[in-house]
Amino acid sequence: GLLLARAKVRFRLDRFTEALEDVQEVIETRPVHYDARLTRASILLALGIQARAQGTDPRELLQKSLQEYDWCADARPSDLAVPVARGSALMELGDAQEVRGLDPRKAYQESVEASNAVVAGAPVLLQGHLNRASALWRLGTAEQARGIDGRARFTKAIADCDAAIADHPDSSMAFDLRGTCRVSLGTAEQPRGTDPMPGLEQAIADFDQALALAQGDPSALANRSNAVSRVGRLTAARGGDPRVWFEKAIADLDQAIERFPRFLEGLDARGGNWQLLGDAEALRGIDPRPRYERALADHAAVLKIAPDRATARLECASARLRIAEAEMLRGIDPRPSYEAAIEGYTKTLEVNPEWANAWASRGSARFRLGQAEATQGVDARGRYESGIADYEEALKRNPGFLEVRVNRGAARIVLAQVQLDAGEDPRPTLEAALADFAEALKAGPNAQLHNNAANAWLCLARAEAKLGADPRASLERGLDETRRATEIVQRFWQALSTRAQIQEEMGDLAGAVESYRAAIEACGDASPTLRLLLQRVEEKLDGRK
Repeated sequence: GLLLARAKVRFRLDRFTEALEDVQEVIETRPVHYDARLTRASILLALGIQARAQGTDPRELLQKSLQEYDWCADARPSDLAVPVARGSALMELGDAQEVRGLDPRKAYQESVEASNAVVAGAPVLLQGHLNRASALWRLGTAEQARGIDGRARFTKAIADCDAAIADHPDSSMAFDLRGTCRVSLGTAEQPRGTDPMPGLEQAIADFDQALALAQGDPSALANRSNAVSRVGRLTAARGGDPRVWFEKAIADLDQAIERFPRFLEGLDARGGNWQLLGDAEALRGIDPRPRYERALADHAAVLKIAPDRATARLECASARLRIAEAEMLRGIDPRPSYEAAIEGYTKTLEVNPEWANAWASRGSARFRLGQAEATQGVDARGRYESGIADYEEALKRNPGFLEVRVNRGAARIVLAQVQLDAGEDPRPTLEAALADFAEALKAGPNAQLHNNAANAWLCLARAEAKLGADPRASLERGLDETRRATEIVQRFWQALSTRAQIQEEMGDLAGAVESYRAAIEACGDASPTLRLLLQRVEEKLDGRK
């Protein structure tokens, strides 16, 4: 009895290794001592959580903890403390799988089932509702990442939080978790035509209440930062300036990281917001590289603490990819940065070859490196083909990954031009690109996708003309796609520019001049090339007169 009592005291003092040694000694002499087995399960779970925080792999510890909880559940089915703790251990296990690019859904589903037993046995127990809501949120998030609709999970999770708040209105955790679920539900509903802004505003109010109840709580700060960041992204998508939102998100994360410098999720999230802020500045002609360097530093800090954290390695490579693109725009040789990004994605794939995001990102880096090499007179065909091959691998693992399908279509257009220049027939490649865009458009109207399709039809028309076929039908299809794009975004200068090129191919020079002028008016100085194209068409029109 004294040995077990000492183990519990050491456990409460966070002296987990010493506590485990004590309780092991008790179990060696009394293998079926229920209290000792339950204590060992709790210590192993605490060691797993500690290992995750320190950046080491917690999965073995968590599996051992679950074995102990399973034994306890069989020995005493009426003890609700066991399914509560077992549900938490399963969520930790799923999280450990997720950051390594593995599928966590089985662990999360089992956590939901454990919490079901708790809620059925004690409907007003706070932890039962919170655990189930948390597991449902995680499960929905994992489903969304794999192209599965997770909205039903988020809705059920919010209902659990509502029940928890009704019985425990002073629970900061309940408000924090409800805000998180509302953010995810709004994000999932947006592609289906629902405005996510009201949900985001409700989520921010929840996080504000959580922080009023628990000032400086890192979880609530990080989660509010995520909601604020999403408002920024939504603002950007609607043509507004999102920078103030990203700066607010970073400020929340600064506070959280100041309190817990080894807050891995916070460092990763802050790196993501530095990237978003850099993207917003790049669109406004500001050099984004200092922001991308800050992003890289945050993700690298995570890797220093947790070298096997695949998500951080992926984000390091993505920051390098953005740095490369900023260098390319400024006339700096971006090839070393692209190669560093590719190396990072390759290392990620060596650890987890089933990770669709890593395949997709490496495909983009290879394609962009090919474009950089082409500007230097290097044959980039191999880069384009390897990029497309990576996109294929990503889609094998996640067929619903629409962004990859769009990127593959865009890469196929560029490859088709290389094929045409080499005297090959590019029409099969362009038809495949059009199929990619058509599949992506099934998710709903999108101005950029319609413009991509217009470009594909324009390239197909040029190929048909060069190969002796009639291009008029393809040109008409392309013109129709630009009309659809500008119906969605009236001053979409890229679509207006594409329309001008199609009109020029059709011989409608007056129409091309009008479209180029509209594109220049819409974009300002964003594309100086447009003025040169306008001048060329005006000269052709003058020559015709």
